[in-house]
Amino acid sequence: MIQEVIKLDANENFFIPRKFLSNLVKEVADEVDLRLYPSNEVYMLLMREISSLLNVPVESIVIGNGSDDLIALLVKILAKRGIITTNPTFRIYRWAAEVFNVKVYESMLTVNFDIDVDGILKFNDAADLCFICSPNNPTGNQFRIDDLEKLINEFRGIVVIDEAYVDFADYSAINLLSEYDNLIIIRTFSKGFGLASFRLGFLATSCELADKLRSSLPPFNVNTISVLMGVKVIKNRGIIEEAIKKLKIERERLINALSTIDGVEPFNSKANFIFFKTRINANSIYNYLCRNNVFVRKFDNPPINNHYLRVTVGTPNMNDAFINVLRKAVSL
Repeated sequence: MIQEVIKLDANENFFIPRKFLSNLVKEVADEVDLRLYPSNEVYMLLMREISSLLNVPVESIVIGNGSDDLIALLVKILAKRGIITTNPTFRIYRWAAEVFNVKVYESMLTVNFDIDVDGILKFNDAADLCFICSPNNPTGNQFRIDDLEKLINEFRGIVVIDEAYVDFADYSAINLLSEYDNLIIIRTFSKGFGLASFRLGFLATSCELADKLRSSLPPFNVNTISVLMGVKVIKNRGIIEEAIKKLKIERERLINALSTIDGVEPFNSKANFIFFKTRINANSIYNYLCRNNVFVRKFDNPPINNHYLRVTVGTPNMNDAFINVLRKAVSL
């Protein structure tokens, strides 16, 4: 008998009821003419829902084909000299810079995985964009709001705060948008809302900058089904919030379980995944997990390539299976 695959490597949200999403897809398919291109009216429906949800102007919102699409757009349009990223962080910032031949400047996180604002500002004259992922992928911690505000105040370019995991966190920097013209907030529907397969994201910024970015997008850049699914999940926010509550409870249980394993040190998380350190080489643990059909995320680049792994917070059954295999892996 083939062992069940436990997929905990991509930070998907397994707590959003699958049947709930399937029913919404059927509703959308019945409500629209799938033969037609997306209309501006459809895009406005989603922009108004986002505006109401986050209390930001409709004109400040730009919709994209996933947040990766928007990250690439920002680098393409706004980065003339270079971008700043932290290390470790989400790899797509560097990928986008490489695609558009833009120089990357890295600032190491502190030993506590905080941002080093002064270290970032050393590149003030060299870069146009600074990408900050908060909560950070892969470390899972959320950066202090006063550090973020200091960075926005003192960086002479545009600060992009990627809040892909903010639905699982304690706060958002969204309220700073009304105070700063050099701030962009990126969000995704893939994590908190569980719509990873629909590739839907958005950003919010000053109305002037948002207008510039929208004018740089190709026509029909997001499909109708994805847009209307975004509308429907926001309207069903109560179901989403209940699922997130359950995920947070399971996140704490998983952290506690990891803490009981000798040679494993989990870090506190404000995301839907947990970053953990291993006493023995992480590659050997990762390979053992893979051989037992349990998949987590390993890293190829220093300083986190040899003793760190990341695991998605799965359902209780998925997490129990992971913990059982992990215990065996570290005991070999």
